[in-house]
Amino acid sequence: KQAVRLLGNLACNTQGQKAIAEQGGIEAILESLDRFSTIPEVAEHCLGGLVALCSQNFELKTRVIQAQGLNIVLQTMQALQDSQGVVEQALACLEGLVEVLGLEGAEGLGPLDGERLGVVFGCITRHANQGGLRAEGLAFLKAIAPRFSGDVATEVFGLMSRMQAPEATPSTPKARGRTRRLSVVQDVRAEVHKESPDPKPKPRFPALQE
Repeated sequence: KQAVRLLGNLACNTQGQKAIAEQGGIEAILESLDRFSTIPEVAEHCLGGLVALCSQNFELKTRVIQAQGLNIVLQTMQALQDSQGVVEQALACLEGLVEVLGLEGAEGLGPLDGERLGVVFGCITRHANQGGLRAEGLAFLKAIAPRFSGDVATEVFGLMSRMQAPEATPSTPKARGRTRRLSVVQDVRAEVHKESPDPKPKPRFPALQE
């Protein structure tokens, strides 16, 4: 846990990120996350290390995907969905990885579509009233919203709307800053309708049906 925490602290700039990656830091963090995916304290530090290491670095985000990082993050998120800290860090990690998903140009997020996206939505809904996690959840939904239309977009916007209720106080300075930067749902909806034609509706996620 302390080793991963130290790597996260060292990844505070581009030079540190590059040095850690060159020494196999991405693979080491993912291996630790996979091995200790049922221990919340360790998993949270591993996910935080990934967020710090891949921040604003497209190449390193791609390496995380290539090293099966998406699978490991989602498995950890599902296994520890009762842990607010783990889910919050997992959402921050997934938000960063969205940039390198679905690059073939098709609608959606490729490997994050279908049941996997339903798992993420379920975790967001589970902790929707927690300030810091809600901020991360809204940021993730805002990042994926332009990728969808039809029924899937309806699910995304509906979840965003429910989470825009009067807010609890975010738990961390980062979350408070993120909350201030989030756009309202209507702005994102307008952007999606402007950029994306409406294809044939896709099935709703079973896990999200009421």
